[in-house]
Amino acid sequence: MNAHGMTASSWAVQYHRYGTPDVLVRESVPVEHARANEIRVRVAAVGIHRLDLVYRAGTVRLHGFGFPKGTGVDFVGTVDEVGAVVTDTEIGAVVFGCIGVEPSRRRGTVAEFVTVSREKYAVLPIPVLEPALGALPLSGLTALACLRDSLHVSVGDRVLIVGAGGGVGIAAIQIARILGAVPVAVCGPSNVSLCRDLGAQEIYDYSVTKPADIPGRFAAMLDLVGTDTLAYRPLIASGGRILCTVGDAWLRMLPGAILKSPRIGIISVGPSRRNLEWLATEVGSGRLRPVVDRVYSVDAIAQAHSDAAHPHASGRRLVVVDHHEETTADHSTTVSTMLN
Repeated sequence: MNAHGMTASSWAVQYHRYGTPDVLVRESVPVEHARANEIRVRVAAVGIHRLDLVYRAGTVRLHGFGFPKGTGVDFVGTVDEVGAVVTDTEIGAVVFGCIGVEPSRRRGTVAEFVTVSREKYAVLPIPVLEPALGALPLSGLTALACLRDSLHVSVGDRVLIVGAGGGVGIAAIQIARILGAVPVAVCGPSNVSLCRDLGAQEIYDYSVTKPADIPGRFAAMLDLVGTDTLAYRPLIASGGRILCTVGDAWLRMLPGAILKSPRIGIISVGPSRRNLEWLATEVGSGRLRPVVDRVYSVDAIAQAHSDAAHPHASGRRLVVVDHHEETTADHSTTVSTMLN
């Protein structure tokens, strides 16, 4: 035991080379303590994102030099250690957040503990920890930054959300409503009911409805897919705004994006204390809910990554940490969880 009353090691899921999901392993790591301006969180659950997959595969190499590297950017959990200058967060508080891109630290959130500065977490105004909230931070940050800060969505705006059945789309439908806009969803057939339940005013199944067949005009469009952005552009009203979150779609769209109006913007999102606190407030009010497609144990992290590579989910895949056992026998469970 050390002065903090803990053993000298904990665990984290890491990988020692780029590759397929089977490079992910749970292994012992040194215990990390909170710096003066940080808290340490005992992780309860972590959402799986496309970012996790491209880092692990080496498609995008922004996750530090050398190995091992951790996986996971989201987290929800409880505070178990507070730094010397942190005065607004108590031990035992329920928090969620996002560590973003940290090339100098090479770590992830699929771990027993994660330490974070104030910019990267928010205290949740809820009495009991809800693991499903681990699916929300990065999706919510992305949707909020797109709709409020880049597209400047306002009351009464009709907003087209393409790819509305995924994690960001689910958050975007709800946030558009909170902002007073009218969300219109484009999704796959399996997510039509979900989008309706979340508050989309109109829902179009992309497998049977072409962009040109969608009626009316829109003040803004959030494209989370990036394959048919140019085909949807005629639906945007004069002076309207378009934003795409898919970075590798930019080169395909570049000629048309430059030469015609409305211009197509693209965005990258990182942690923000202000935005995380906004999300936490809306979670507390009951107006913002995570949706989880499937729950996995830590020992099923490779399966979670494999499944997340397939786009037709209803919400996020979620890894739930069991702190009572070294390993868990129950590998995955199909669920559709919406926080009440």
